[in-house]
Amino acid sequence: DADARENERAKQLPLARIIEYPISRDMYVHWMAYVLINTIMFSPAEEMESTDYTDVQNMYRFLVTNLEEGTPIRQVIRSNLSTLARWRVSRSAENHALEAYELYLGLFETEEDSYRGGIACKDLYLTNEDDGYLIRRTDFPNTTPQLILQNQYITNCNDLYEVIAGHPLLIPRVVEVIFNYFVELRPDNLDYRQRFINSIANSNPETFEDIFNAILFSREYLLNIERPRSIEENLLPTLEALKWDPQNGSGDIDREIFRDMTELTNRQLYMDGMGWATAKYKIGRLPDVPLDGLSFANYHKSMREIALMDRDFYDSSGNTDNFLYDENGDVKTFIESMPLNDFIDYLFMSALQRKADAAEKTALIALYETNASGTNYLTTDADSNMIVRVGRYDEVAQITFDYISRLPEFYYFRSVN
Repeated sequence: DADARENERAKQLPLARIIEYPISRDMYVHWMAYVLINTIMFSPAEEMESTDYTDVQNMYRFLVTNLEEGTPIRQVIRSNLSTLARWRVSRSAENHALEAYELYLGLFETEEDSYRGGIACKDLYLTNEDDGYLIRRTDFPNTTPQLILQNQYITNCNDLYEVIAGHPLLIPRVVEVIFNYFVELRPDNLDYRQRFINSIANSNPETFEDIFNAILFSREYLLNIERPRSIEENLLPTLEALKWDPQNGSGDIDREIFRDMTELTNRQLYMDGMGWATAKYKIGRLPDVPLDGLSFANYHKSMREIALMDRDFYDSSGNTDNFLYDENGDVKTFIESMPLNDFIDYLFMSALQRKADAAEKTALIALYETNASGTNYLTTDADSNMIVRVGRYDEVAQITFDYISRLPEFYYFRSVN
């Protein structure tokens, strides 16, 4: 209904902005905000009854604004701790303290500290549903200093926030939370990961951008890291490579794409069905892309059936420019002049960022010649070179993409080394 669609709009706009911005710092800022809003540190936890889409919208705007301005990490976290969005997730004074220790310091055995933090914050409380889940004061503030974290005395919630924001564990914790989304946690790489995290934390990053830059532009990450791609990291670049246009999209991928990804519909692209909903979970997205049977089946079907094999947005009938045909429905000149082997490589480079090997070309050519439709999609030119029949480029592309969609490497960032 209309209300549900409006509620999900806060989740759709970040994706739309990221894909519409050209390569620029603006796009980078929105992308960093999108990563952060899906971490345990900043998730608005829209799945809870005390939160709603306004918390998603407000948290995202909060992150974008601070990233744009280069606000220091400690200041961002200090500001976030006192927000309504954070209180709507923690819900009580004691739990507010407990989650501050867990989320931003990585301390999980804090029962007594949480109790004392709750005493310091007892002047504040969250109203119930009837009163709109708002922060209110009791007018009975605590006046007795409370000892927390062994050597810090606090009297009120502002004191708690200052301790958290200034704590020496904060920067290593923030680095680790972000780092986890880019480097898989495996039994064989624990020491390696910790050295990487320590090296970034010891470089004294001041802003979130410093941390992202340190990870993404490190030699280790660029050359040695291999990990699964998320649906966003796979789908959106693939559509870009195939010259998909949201304004002129057709078939199952059109201008409703971000609604399909974030809103409960019967469409395959719904990310919640992949265990990867955005801005929803109280603990944020788990760092590892879900690869259980159901989650990955939905992911694979989306990439295969909707993104790669739906010829509606790359055949010759739509009268729109795409990666094979021009706006007149004619195959593009540079493609028409390609030998068959080069065309296969063009398809592989577009979807997989590598060329096909000899065995793959041999097997695919056999499918182009003898396929389910019973039509040979190939012919020969005047020099007896094998070429694609006129008007059959999209069928050849579909067969090729069907093969590519089944390769495990299509769902991974592969290590250069």
